[in-house]
Amino acid sequence: MEVDQSNYYICSKKSGFVDVKVYIQVERNEHGKTFDRHRLLTYYAGNDFISCSCWTFEFEGYPCRHMISYFKKKQVLLLPDKYILRRWTKNAKVSVCEDSSTGISDGGSSSMSLMSQHGMLAHKSSLLVDDAALTDARTTFLIGEFESLHV
Repeated sequence: MEVDQSNYYICSKKSGFVDVKVYIQVERNEHGKTFDRHRLLTYYAGNDFISCSCWTFEFEGYPCRHMISYFKKKQVLLLPDKYILRRWTKNAKVSVCEDSSTGISDGGSSSMSLMSQHGMLAHKSSLLVDDAALTDARTTFLIGEFESLHV
Protein backbone atom coordinates (compact mmCIF):
# COMPACT_ATOMS: atom_id res chain seq x y z
CA MET A 1 0.00 0.00 0.00
CA GLU A 2 2.78 2.44 0.92
CA VAL A 3 4.50 1.95 -2.44
CA ASP A 4 1.26 2.55 -4.31
CA GLN A 5 0.42 5.63 -2.22
CA SER A 6 3.92 7.06 -2.73
CA ASN A 7 3.02 7.68 -6.37
CA TYR A 8 0.78 10.56 -5.27
CA TYR A 9 3.51 12.51 -3.46
CA ILE A 10 5.96 15.07 -4.78
CA CYS A 11 9.12 15.51 -2.75
CA SER A 12 11.09 18.74 -2.99
CA LYS A 13 14.08 20.12 -1.10
CA LYS A 14 13.37 22.74 1.53
CA SER A 15 16.75 23.44 3.10
CA GLY A 16 20.09 21.82 3.53
CA PHE A 17 23.29 21.81 5.47
CA VAL A 18 26.54 19.97 4.91
CA ASP A 19 25.49 16.73 6.57
CA VAL A 20 21.70 17.17 6.98
CA LYS A 21 19.16 17.92 4.28
CA VAL A 22 15.50 18.62 4.99
CA TYR A 23 12.83 17.85 2.41
CA ILE A 24 9.15 18.59 2.55
CA GLN A 25 6.24 16.81 0.94
CA VAL A 26 4.62 19.85 -0.60
CA GLU A 27 1.91 18.23 -2.59
CA ARG A 28 -0.23 15.17 -2.71
CA ASN A 29 -2.08 15.01 -5.97
CA GLU A 30 -4.63 12.23 -6.29
CA HIS A 31 -7.10 12.05 -9.16
CA GLY A 32 -6.61 15.74 -9.95
CA LYS A 33 -7.25 16.84 -6.36
CA THR A 34 -4.37 18.47 -4.46
CA PHE A 35 -3.93 18.00 -0.70
CA ASP A 36 -1.77 20.29 1.40
CA ARG A 37 -0.55 18.05 4.24
CA HIS A 38 3.15 18.62 4.79
CA ARG A 39 5.62 15.97 5.96
CA LEU A 40 9.24 16.70 6.76
CA LEU A 41 11.86 14.27 5.53
CA THR A 42 15.29 14.65 7.05
CA TYR A 43 18.29 13.08 5.36
CA TYR A 44 21.36 12.51 7.55
CA ALA A 45 24.39 12.17 5.28
CA GLY A 46 26.69 10.98 8.08
CA ASN A 47 24.88 7.66 8.47
CA ASP A 48 23.04 7.78 5.13
CA PHE A 49 19.63 7.63 6.81
CA ILE A 50 16.31 9.32 6.17
CA SER A 51 13.49 9.85 8.65
CA CYS A 52 9.99 11.25 8.25
CA SER A 53 7.86 13.37 10.55
CA CYS A 54 5.03 10.82 10.35
CA TRP A 55 7.27 8.38 12.30
CA THR A 56 5.87 5.30 10.55
CA PHE A 57 9.29 3.66 10.25
CA GLU A 58 10.15 4.33 13.88
CA PHE A 59 6.79 3.08 15.24
CA GLU A 60 5.64 0.49 12.70
CA GLY A 61 8.98 -0.70 11.35
CA TYR A 62 8.47 -0.14 7.63
CA PRO A 63 9.22 2.84 5.37
CA CYS A 64 6.32 5.22 4.90
CA ARG A 65 4.98 6.48 1.57
CA HIS A 66 6.83 9.75 2.09
CA MET A 67 10.19 7.99 2.44
CA ILE A 68 9.43 5.85 -0.60
CA SER A 69 8.64 8.96 -2.66
CA TYR A 70 12.08 10.31 -1.62
CA PHE A 71 13.73 7.06 -2.73
CA LYS A 72 11.96 7.34 -6.08
CA LYS A 73 13.10 10.94 -6.48
CA LYS A 74 16.69 9.88 -5.78
CA GLN A 75 16.26 6.89 -8.11
CA VAL A 76 16.99 4.31 -5.41
CA LEU A 77 15.91 1.10 -7.13
CA LEU A 78 16.38 -1.31 -4.21
CA LEU A 79 15.31 -0.53 -0.68
CA PRO A 80 18.47 -0.38 1.47
CA ASP A 81 18.80 -3.19 4.03
CA LYS A 82 18.72 -0.76 6.96
CA TYR A 83 15.05 -0.09 6.17
CA ILE A 84 14.12 -3.80 6.26
CA LEU A 85 13.91 -4.80 9.90
CA ARG A 86 14.65 -8.39 10.83
CA ARG A 87 11.12 -8.85 12.20
CA TRP A 88 9.78 -8.61 8.63
CA THR A 89 12.09 -11.31 7.24
CA LYS A 90 11.55 -15.05 7.15
CA ASN A 91 14.45 -15.43 9.60
CA ALA A 92 12.74 -13.36 12.29
CA LYS A 93 12.34 -16.26 14.74
CA VAL A 94 15.66 -17.97 14.06
CA SER A 95 18.49 -17.27 16.48
CA VAL A 96 22.12 -17.60 15.56
CA CYS A 97 23.80 -20.26 17.64
CA GLU A 98 27.42 -19.96 18.70
CA ASP A 99 28.22 -23.62 18.04
CA SER A 100 26.17 -24.74 15.05
CA SER A 101 27.01 -28.41 15.52
CA THR A 102 25.45 -28.66 18.99
CA GLY A 103 23.37 -25.49 19.28
CA ILE A 104 24.81 -24.94 22.75
CA SER A 105 27.24 -22.17 23.67
CA ASP A 106 30.41 -22.74 25.69
CA GLY A 107 28.71 -21.48 28.83
CA GLY A 108 26.21 -24.32 28.66
CA SER A 109 23.23 -22.07 28.10
CA SER A 110 21.44 -22.27 24.80
CA SER A 111 21.84 -19.41 22.38
CA MET A 112 18.92 -20.59 20.27
CA SER A 113 15.31 -19.56 20.66
CA LEU A 114 12.95 -21.97 22.39
CA MET A 115 11.18 -22.71 19.11
CA SER A 116 14.49 -23.42 17.36
CA GLN A 117 15.60 -25.76 20.15
CA HIS A 118 12.31 -27.61 20.12
CA GLY A 119 12.36 -28.00 16.36
CA MET A 120 15.95 -29.27 16.30
CA LEU A 121 15.33 -31.77 19.12
CA ALA A 122 12.07 -32.98 17.56
CA HIS A 123 13.79 -33.56 14.23
CA LYS A 124 16.75 -35.45 15.75
CA SER A 125 14.51 -37.58 17.98
CA SER A 126 12.20 -38.34 15.05
CA LEU A 127 15.16 -39.68 13.08
CA LEU A 128 16.16 -41.89 16.04
CA VAL A 129 12.62 -43.17 16.48
CA ASP A 130 12.32 -43.97 12.76
CA ASP A 131 15.52 -46.04 12.87
CA ALA A 132 14.70 -47.76 16.19
CA ALA A 133 11.18 -48.73 15.12
CA LEU A 134 12.59 -51.08 12.47
CA THR A 135 13.45 -53.79 15.00
CA ASP A 136 12.28 -54.86 18.46
CA ALA A 137 15.84 -54.75 19.80
CA ARG A 138 16.42 -51.17 18.70
CA THR A 139 13.01 -50.12 20.04
CA THR A 140 13.77 -51.66 23.45
CA PHE A 141 17.22 -50.06 23.49
CA LEU A 142 15.93 -46.56 22.60
CA ILE A 143 13.12 -46.76 25.16
CA GLY A 144 15.74 -47.58 27.80
CA GLU A 145 17.89 -44.64 26.69
CA PHE A 146 14.94 -42.25 26.77
CA GLU A 147 14.03 -43.44 30.28
CA SER A 148 17.61 -42.97 31.52
CA LEU A 149 17.71 -39.44 30.06
CA HIS A 150 14.32 -38.45 31.45
CA VAL A 151 15.01 -38.68 35.16
